[in-house]
Amino acid sequence: PGYRLAFNSRTFPPLEPAMASIEPILPQDSSCWTQCGALHPNADNSCHGALVQLNPDQYAKLWRSEGGGTNAQTYEEIVVTVYPYYNVDDSNSNNKKEPVRAIALRVRQHNRLRQDMCPSVRYMTLLCQGAAELGLQEHYQQWLLDHPVQPVLSWMVHKLSLYNLVVYMMSRTILKRPSITRFLPWLLSAVYVPSTRPRPQRLLSNIATVYILIPGFLVGFVVRNYMHLAGIPPHPILKLLEQHKS
Repeated sequence: PGYRLAFNSRTFPPLEPAMASIEPILPQDSSCWTQCGALHPNADNSCHGALVQLNPDQYAKLWRSEGGGTNAQTYEEIVVTVYPYYNVDDSNSNNKKEPVRAIALRVRQHNRLRQDMCPSVRYMTLLCQGAAELGLQEHYQQWLLDHPVQPVLSWMVHKLSLYNLVVYMMSRTILKRPSITRFLPWLLSAVYVPSTRPRPQRLLSNIATVYILIPGFLVGFVVRNYMHLAGIPPHPILKLLEQHKS
């Protein structure tokens, strides 16, 4: 309680507009949903999920997978109080579990959006499948299913985005200058509008996005084909996105 699942971690619109983070809700402000930038309020003002116990090596591996300890670190650790479902659903007091303190990940300020964006269909599908597998409360699963998502991209925009992603990842690997490599996602985020906005706004956003992506597409097309001819495997994330669209 007191936190919400936010989609405010700037990623790479329109391919992956945003990924998830946990955001605090100010209890003294009943209008915090709008002020905190949520696209689709969750009525119980809480974030549901799984409590996982990891040993130090496992946690270090998880932390590194999120860019922890590098210049590209996206998340920061925060301590939250977790309330098991047993406290609400189980009438047998012997089976009730006490709240525990746990570590959660919140997107860092430099990458935190003021307004949530629509997650991609691919990303939201993974969240919905995970919620069903964990057996989260039905109303929370329904909230995930009802949350606005980024419409499936046309073939052209998808290709433009993928080749720009090639350039972006290459720049991160070679330049290793976060201030430079963050510029393209920042620019794409600046012209992005969620699917909940009126159609004319979305049309203007799509036109601006295409113009921004064209230069990177030309560079990425050359680089991606060179990698293919040289037998260099694509980045795992890029390969995953290519397979998902196909």
